[in-house]
Amino acid sequence: MLENILTMKRLFFLSCVAFLPFIALAQQKGGYEITGRIAGLQEGEKIVIHLVSSNGYDASKLIPSDSAYVKNGQFHISGVVPDGPRIYWLDFVNKEKTCILAIANNDKITITSDINIDDIHHTILQNYLKIDGSKANRTNIYITPVENSYMTSMYGLNNYLKKIEDSVGFDPSLVGAIIEAKNRVSFSVYLNFYKTPDTGIVHYPALLEKLIPHFNDMSGHSYLVKEIYDQLDKEGKSSYNGKVLKDWIPLCVGQPFPTFTLPDVQGKPLSFNDVVAKGKITLVHFWANRSFKRRELEEELRTQYNKYHSKGLNVVGISSDTLAYEWKGIVETEKFPWYNVSDLKGSKGVVRTTYHELGYDPENPNTTNVLVDGTGKIIAWNVKGIELQWYLWKYLDSNAEKNALISNK
Repeated sequence: MLENILTMKRLFFLSCVAFLPFIALAQQKGGYEITGRIAGLQEGEKIVIHLVSSNGYDASKLIPSDSAYVKNGQFHISGVVPDGPRIYWLDFVNKEKTCILAIANNDKITITSDINIDDIHHTILQNYLKIDGSKANRTNIYITPVENSYMTSMYGLNNYLKKIEDSVGFDPSLVGAIIEAKNRVSFSVYLNFYKTPDTGIVHYPALLEKLIPHFNDMSGHSYLVKEIYDQLDKEGKSSYNGKVLKDWIPLCVGQPFPTFTLPDVQGKPLSFNDVVAKGKITLVHFWANRSFKRRELEEELRTQYNKYHSKGLNVVGISSDTLAYEWKGIVETEKFPWYNVSDLKGSKGVVRTTYHELGYDPENPNTTNVLVDGTGKIIAWNVKGIELQWYLWKYLDSNAEKNALISNK
């Protein structure tokens, strides 16, 4: 009996020793704690916290992380932020209201309000509550007006391009000025936030969580994405959004377009490098049978192809379809005059895994144009309409008017 007891003690000791590294790891991570006391919450009401999960390419999803119940007028929730900081939704289930928070590990957050929650006539609460204990969340609040201003500016400039296209027509100097304005708006965000020394107010990894989803998409994969990543410290680079940012770098302006070799409609392998070598500019066209505004954008693309193919434009359509008969049927019916390839793997194929162009809704994928120069480097991402026309004019036309305009810049 004594020997059995000693054996059990030895096994227990060894199991504890084996578990020590995991205990140490948990201690190093140092999770967050949220304590709240908000007037109007009833005893036993449920509070649920959701992690807003997005890998930068797919639609955001809310992942329940923890829950609590109001007890003696307050609630308490704790957890660990995976590669924080991250955005969370704190849902007051019975009230059908939400508080959006940026949370980092080691945050000790208090949320208080003397105003009855039922008297707050908004479903989004953070602007009506007192929230302390999180530098990441202060950054979230601090950067929101900048985020809104950035998005408004970019939407406005893009809408102005559309108005010009509908009314004025193609005016190279005017279109070029708007494209330059878009670049300057993106550069101002970079200059004022990522190139400014930390004053103790801004939590730089939290800036990524707030701005990068908009910045990368609306700037057209700006070269500044790499500049921002290079400015980050170790904490920023190891954060969730730092990793997302790093993943975007190969798809940014100025970087070599990730090459491919894919089968064409006859099943023959087509090398992207071979296509690039045959022309001055290559346009990569991501599409699918049900992709967004496909017919409209392909009609435009056909016009530009007919105009510029003899001047050095080549086009490669990469389909994210999964059914060979659908893909081949469209290519044959539409009589696309350009190269067409597909791995027919849909969400498991290169359109999503390499180029992140499947979009938020796999049933209605993106229709996206990417311009690549004669050396294989990315010139512009997601260009269409009068903006696409400007890039092709700039790189492939050789008229005196263009040369004069460019030389004056």
